[in-house]
Amino acid sequence: MSPGEQRSAWKRWLSLGINVTLFGVAIAILHHILTEYHVSDVVTSLRRIGWAWIWASVALTVLGYAALIGYDYLSLRIAGHPIAVRRMWSASFVSHAVQNSAPMSIVAGSGLRYRLFSRLGVSGSETAAVVAGNLLTFVIGLFAVAGLSFVIAPIPIPAMFHLPFKSLQPVGVTFLLLVVGALVFSQFGSGSVRFFRWQLDLPRASMLRAQLGVSVADWLLSSTALYVLVAAAGPVSYPKFLSGFLLAQIVTQVIPLPGGIGVFEAAMLLLKPQELSAPVETAALLVYRGVYYLAPLFFATAILALEASNKHGRDTTPAVRLAREVSPHLFAVLTFIAGFMLLAFNTVREQSQGLQWLGHLLRLAVIEGSHFIGSLVGMGLLLLAFGLERRLRSAFHLTVGLLFLGIPAALLRAVDIPSAAVLTVLLMLLLMARREFDRTIPITDEPLNAGWVAAVVVAVAGIGWLGIYLQVRHQYTRSLWWRFALDQDAPRTLRVAISVLMAVVIFIAARLVSRARRSRNVSGRAKQASATSHVKTPRRAGTRRS
Repeated sequence: MSPGEQRSAWKRWLSLGINVTLFGVAIAILHHILTEYHVSDVVTSLRRIGWAWIWASVALTVLGYAALIGYDYLSLRIAGHPIAVRRMWSASFVSHAVQNSAPMSIVAGSGLRYRLFSRLGVSGSETAAVVAGNLLTFVIGLFAVAGLSFVIAPIPIPAMFHLPFKSLQPVGVTFLLLVVGALVFSQFGSGSVRFFRWQLDLPRASMLRAQLGVSVADWLLSSTALYVLVAAAGPVSYPKFLSGFLLAQIVTQVIPLPGGIGVFEAAMLLLKPQELSAPVETAALLVYRGVYYLAPLFFATAILALEASNKHGRDTTPAVRLAREVSPHLFAVLTFIAGFMLLAFNTVREQSQGLQWLGHLLRLAVIEGSHFIGSLVGMGLLLLAFGLERRLRSAFHLTVGLLFLGIPAALLRAVDIPSAAVLTVLLMLLLMARREFDRTIPITDEPLNAGWVAAVVVAVAGIGWLGIYLQVRHQYTRSLWWRFALDQDAPRTLRVAISVLMAVVIFIAARLVSRARRSRNVSGRAKQASATSHVKTPRRAGTRRS
């Protein structure tokens, strides 16, 4: 391995270690905050969020992503390559939906945006200008909204930090001064600002004002999409909520976790208004994570899957080629999320009424067996996700089989309609894009990626923390995993752990067997080649050496 490759591997492992550590810190904070509450409190809060509030959050999310498309629309005009909205909206939406769930959200989407926009005739330098314009739009709107919010409803700073100011009000004033300065300078200045070695080129004043308006709309819509879910439980001060939301978003942008998962939730719980309880906030955050992050990611994958299956694979336009290149990566992410969701739902206590109703129709062994199978399916999806990213046909067939098995298992387990719906949608999208998984290498022969290994470890650790949180402080700790009852969840939680262990053991054993078989085949071919090289070629009869 060359020194450059060693440095790259060292940086990659360091980044993974930082991510795992930060996720562990976030989990510890969540555990500290929620340890005083029972999971039933969160479930009750989830039930109090009616469908009217959820649909309101969905509508605000749609408007918020329209504002995000406005980021790219304005940045393309700044780059000197304006494109009509009807031509660029899908590329912009897909890039934003992916980058919202990726590390370092503003930077992570630039590579995908380059590939998407290059199909629209946008050059590499113009795409770089678009990324820079989006960053300026993002920052100026954040400073404007956060500055005003921190001034109106400042968040007190704990004394443990020993800072010279007691609240974020001075920070808000600084943000507002920076925004006003940028607007004034773009109106009367030369258009560029130099700060030490860095130079910031500001657009003309009218364009900067348009960027400010789009970004302010984005921040207000994205925050309100969560606020309506929180307000479903009772009146909450929006300015105080907005200050906490914006500070949590600032923390999330700095910490390189995919979508800020765990970190954003922990920060929101730490910064919540006093009149808001932790279970209500947790329930709203769970719904918000699905509405604002997961649903757009599914929709972006559907767009790419439709383009990839265009004309039964005969279309080779740039958009279709890009869809075929990107869609396996999105399917890998969605499969991983679906597996994590199944494990989490199998760990959390089900609704007793639904279980009792199901118990009148089915034998207990069927319900418990479905629970065990669902856990195996969830862990299997976590392990197969990396194979989908590598376009392996074996991973595709195994994933489809697990989805076919997981859908009825979710329904028979506890009439889990949300899980069954997510698995059904994922199955339909996978079948649409089946031609993209064309590599015939067995999944047991494909080398594992360090990032996916770390992701699986983090996911299993999160499920383990959830099980500990549900069981250790409550009355189920003496239950054994082989006890079966409709109202006993500790045995189910322990069986989730058994199913996770079984899936991991089977996966590792299959890879070890495959490696041993491959080594034996290589050794056999080497011996055969060596024996062949020592055999003398016989001379033909009646021939002479010259």
